[in-house]
Amino acid sequence: MFAQLIEILKRGRDNFLCEIKKKQNLTKEDPESYVIRCANELDTSEFDVFRLAYEWWYGRKANERNIESLFKDYMEENIVPHFVMHFARNFLQKQETFT
Repeated sequence: MFAQLIEILKRGRDNFLCEIKKKQNLTKEDPESYVIRCANELDTSEFDVFRLAYEWWYGRKANERNIESLFKDYMEENIVPHFVMHFARNFLQKQETFT
């Protein structure tokens, strides 16, 4: 009887841990996927997402060379600037709210 109880508790713990891992995987998307999804939803390029994000974050148009430099880092090293990540995440959350 005691052994059965221990086994049930272990299975419950394992199921609980498995569910936590699933939820973490669902909420932990890589930054690049946010940029790509945002570009797809806006029907625009990833480069334009960087431009829009800069204007949204800083309230002014970006210098083209700055955007090109940031985008180059994104393409070569998968570096997503903080303002692009915030923009894409914010946009996608609002899209999900309205769909």
